[in-house]
Amino acid sequence: MPSVGIIYNGSLEPESLTGLARPDHVVIIPERFWLDAGRTSQPRYHTPVGSRRVIERLKRSFPIAAHGLGLSIASACFFDREHLRELCRFDQELGFAWISEHLAAFRVDHDSSPDHHAGVQVPMPWGPELLELVVGRVDEVQDILGRPLLLENGVELTPVHDSEMSETEFWSVLHERTGVRMLLDLHNLHANELNLGVDPLAWMDAVPPGAVEEIHVANGNWIDGTYFDSHSGRSPARVLELLGHALARFGGLRAITFEFHESYLPEIGTEGVADEIRTLRTLLEQARGSSRVAG
Repeated sequence: MPSVGIIYNGSLEPESLTGLARPDHVVIIPERFWLDAGRTSQPRYHTPVGSRRVIERLKRSFPIAAHGLGLSIASACFFDREHLRELCRFDQELGFAWISEHLAAFRVDHDSSPDHHAGVQVPMPWGPELLELVVGRVDEVQDILGRPLLLENGVELTPVHDSEMSETEFWSVLHERTGVRMLLDLHNLHANELNLGVDPLAWMDAVPPGAVEEIHVANGNWIDGTYFDSHSGRSPARVLELLGHALARFGGLRAITFEFHESYLPEIGTEGVADEIRTLRTLLEQARGSSRVAG
């Protein structure tokens, strides 16, 4: 059965969760554990002693996975191979259970800085040109890491008109050509449903059943008429409904991870996080029972 875990952000120590609320795994964001002085600095990367101690402590209690934020694998302007090599070094040192990133572009060309970060995911023009770019980079990443990569579907805050492929067509070909697996973020799908009218059930049904390895769940909020993936609380009912559909469709699922941002912990509460984990476990048990009956 898939493991149930949480994203680590320091506001809540996973060891404090016990019983049925104890996570099976913890996902860390590598970029929050190292310092990056920029591409013109030597040495560029440094891991503070305090960060290393946190990871070593977590490793004593949980399998640790990595969920990167900085690779920007779909950026056309440049591909940061130093960043990739640092991720590889981290993996060799820590032995991540799995590694995921985002099928997205965050970095963009800008006169003021060679490392300009857009702050949000840039909408993707799904099509053959982008596909060739991403295929080559996925192959390179998986070759350097020496292991498969998971890529997360993104939030699209604005539509891209006249794309030559749908997002799911793009994903299917990318999976077929590279073997890359999907991190299916159900809250991102929910956000795209609210903002752009995307049908999340049809979207999932268009993805190859064997392509999905991990699922993320979360909550968000509305800002000036746009719904954002802000990780602001417990999963809403619609996301849990989508999870039921995903559990029935994707048989190779390895893990489900609850994402919450540390700034919202006072609203969620430790017991809220614990109850979220228990809820996810209950849904997994129900799905397993349904599959037995169907079988």
